[in-house]
Amino acid sequence: MKIKKVIFIFSFLFLNSLAAEEIRYLARSPKALLMGDAFTAIADDEYTLFYNPAALGFNKGIKLSLINPDSHTSNLLNPGTMTKLTTISSDPTKVAESLAGVPIDLHLSIVPTVKMRNFAISFFLNHRSHFNIKNAVHPVWGIDFIYDRGMVFGGAVDFKIAGGQSALGMSIKSMNRRGFSGNFDLFGPTILNKLNQGKADINAIRQSLGDATSRTTYGLDLGWMYKRKVSGSTLSLGLSVMDLFDTQFKRIEGSRDLPNQEMLINFGAAWTSESTWLDYTISLDAHPINETLDFARRMHVGLNVAVPFVDVLFGWNGGYLSYGASVNVLLGKLTAGFYGTEVGSSFGQLEASRLIVYWSLLDVEFGY
Repeated sequence: MKIKKVIFIFSFLFLNSLAAEEIRYLARSPKALLMGDAFTAIADDEYTLFYNPAALGFNKGIKLSLINPDSHTSNLLNPGTMTKLTTISSDPTKVAESLAGVPIDLHLSIVPTVKMRNFAISFFLNHRSHFNIKNAVHPVWGIDFIYDRGMVFGGAVDFKIAGGQSALGMSIKSMNRRGFSGNFDLFGPTILNKLNQGKADINAIRQSLGDATSRTTYGLDLGWMYKRKVSGSTLSLGLSVMDLFDTQFKRIEGSRDLPNQEMLINFGAAWTSESTWLDYTISLDAHPINETLDFARRMHVGLNVAVPFVDVLFGWNGGYLSYGASVNVLLGKLTAGFYGTEVGSSFGQLEASRLIVYWSLLDVEFGY
């Protein structure tokens, strides 16, 4: 009986049984996304605190990344997507047929970050709109319209162990969330009434669908990382628990509960080789390992090949390819590319192909 109780408690605390579609992350590194989002054992850019706070244990100096707008959109260079979006019928009853199976996405964010040796603080403004018509016969409109703002502060301690260097990290976040998420009848009375009344502006529709605002809430992240030199290269292992026991939002305005930031457990490994003119990193992640997903959806593989001033990035993100490049420009860097992600409920069901453009306008480093 005791063993059954332990199994039940573990399952309740660490296994989310939601039939999730796209995994909801608070923020994602553009570099990581183009590497298949295999970043748990690396986490060395301005998005460290959104992947693994333990990586701060290996931070050597001070780094400022103060102006870094990031945008993701549906890949309009995909001929199929462009054709469907430019040939939408004016007949409302045919809209679902035109857009079924074409996820529409818009993501805008900025994450100013200051890293001071083993400590870091990141502020974030993060807006995400995701629309997906799921059934052309009886159209259901899947909408995820979320705006997050807040800050996260973290630190790490490092120590020698097993012939290498290890680190334990922790971060605490304070944030507010606004928006709504759910599945709605495309031609149900809620939306049609607004259209018939001539009130089809975005604010009116948002309010009718339950747009809500949360009070300030707090979350906790934990991480571990290990690095060891092997024949001139570096082996890294990483484990992180983000939003321990879920970051939960209490609604103070609106008619619909806001989605919580679910706890996600991530494990990764990376192999890095450095030389004068060429560096490369191969990474492998399994995440989130606590969600009830197909095994292949949890697997992420990345490759970063770096020459002076340019990083070329490739990846496999739970079933879909990603590729792009990051170029150092003056005091900043420009990152651009394409990545795919699963927005269906099972492996290989529905890909959202996205274009990402990220420009960090002001990066300053001291002591590296």
